[in-house]
Amino acid sequence: MPATPEAVLREYQRLVQDRQWWMEGWNAIASTMLPAYHDLLTPSSPGPRRTGDLYDTTGLQGLTTLASHLAGAVTNFQTRWFDLRMALAPLNEDRDTAAWLDGCAQTIQDALAATATPQAFHELYVQYAGFGTAALFVDEGPAGDPRRLLTRTLPIGTYVLAEDAHGAVDTLYREFELSPRQAAQQFGEAALHADARQRLDNAERRHTPERYLHAVYPRRDRDPGRDDQAHMPYASVYLDVARQHLVSEGGYRWFPFCVPRWQKLRSSSPWGFGPGHTALPEVLTLNRMDKDILKALQIHILPPYWTDDADAVGRVSLLPGAINPIGKGSKIEAMRGPGSFDISRLGMEERRQRIRQAFYVDQLLALPPPDASGKMTAYEVAQRVSLMQRLMGPAFMRLLAEFLNPFLDIVFGLMLEAGQLPEPPDLVAEAAARGYGTLQVDYEGPLARAQRGDEIQAIEGTLALAERLFATTQDVSIYDNFDLDEVLRRGGRIYGIPAAVMRDATQVRALREQRQAAQQASQEAAALTEGAQALGRAAPMVKALMPAPGQEVAA
Repeated sequence: MPATPEAVLREYQRLVQDRQWWMEGWNAIASTMLPAYHDLLTPSSPGPRRTGDLYDTTGLQGLTTLASHLAGAVTNFQTRWFDLRMALAPLNEDRDTAAWLDGCAQTIQDALAATATPQAFHELYVQYAGFGTAALFVDEGPAGDPRRLLTRTLPIGTYVLAEDAHGAVDTLYREFELSPRQAAQQFGEAALHADARQRLDNAERRHTPERYLHAVYPRRDRDPGRDDQAHMPYASVYLDVARQHLVSEGGYRWFPFCVPRWQKLRSSSPWGFGPGHTALPEVLTLNRMDKDILKALQIHILPPYWTDDADAVGRVSLLPGAINPIGKGSKIEAMRGPGSFDISRLGMEERRQRIRQAFYVDQLLALPPPDASGKMTAYEVAQRVSLMQRLMGPAFMRLLAEFLNPFLDIVFGLMLEAGQLPEPPDLVAEAAARGYGTLQVDYEGPLARAQRGDEIQAIEGTLALAERLFATTQDVSIYDNFDLDEVLRRGGRIYGIPAAVMRDATQVRALREQRQAAQQASQEAAALTEGAQALGRAAPMVKALMPAPGQEVAA
């Protein structure tokens, strides 16, 4: 059933009311830690100073440090941060399949690095750490450049969410602005409302932004056997809000938004709770303390004065440098207030430390400060980094499930349809035809490897234990407990070795059989040579024992 503007707007308004409960906290976080988003939540004229309420930047610095670390440790586009493998494990043993998967991963990595995806990821991490919720839109590029990926991080407060029965976000309505000229470029002039088309000819109004709504939600009434836009699993509706005019209706095969949440508080709410919420009480208190200390410092430098000047009349003022009259006296005297700035600084430093802890800054900055008297050993550095990675573990796993996994699924599908990926080998094509073509992702960033670090430590520790037992017992059968080939392959996957470097199991067996056959042939040749040499040495003796011609041998 086609969408109607009234139904879309009605559902949008209902979801906006559900979002309203979170706006107060987001406003506080934006004003004290993310001033770039402040005017999104509190609309104002464009271009104002956004740091008017910000006096202490500890929260801002801690949040950006955490976001930058996530970008560098999870999705560092300077290196390969993910690998692909087949869900059906035996397929990964084939060298051609492994090379194809490696080529696909590298092609996707290069395509993402050539677009605005790295910047979009960083913006997402900033909102993810600050507001606890972030959203990324992923789609194919403009019609004139179909192979270009389009990735855009949605600003908080410009969209609403709804979840399915399993807690996964499957509905998103986003509000944005387009001028009549931009709307004509995106949807075509014929799709616009008549009033919007008239504004294209108006030099003053063709560039004036107007509200549009993009709604994506599961389509209930569709024919699964049809693959056209009107019967795809997810409906995509664009609406001119002011005129309640349906501009475009299409569909997606997959949900085009990735919505990671740092932590969920209630199953009935789709919004997340992040470190920004945890640090907010300390940030607000510290901001107020800094503001009050600046006022006190101003009075301390230029205090109010008391005077007995008869011409000075008026109410008492405590503003810096104010002159206050008194009934009697013979001198002008400065008013000094109580308080110690040293005590205030101590209290502020404690709060700054708690804010840094909320954003894992102590663990992120693993190395000691330059003015530290001593230096940490490499082991101490590794332990501090490992601690940070363990603290990030739950949030990291949720980031994979709600952001990176669906993101790479979408990108792989878009690039496969565009013909940008290498041609799959026959084994993969046959497996896909039989329903075994599912791919899985291995993340190779520092933080992802740290999550698998315990596995490699367990392997190395067990092998070291076996070596000590062998040194004591001299029983080589101890090593029969290990599949050393699998140990080496598992270690290679954990360390992120390129698939093309490792031979598959079939090639290894063939190489060993060739080596064994060569060794056997060499041994047989050596045996024949030795036999011939022995016969050569025995020939004189045999000749001496043989009877002379015409002589009979005694019976």
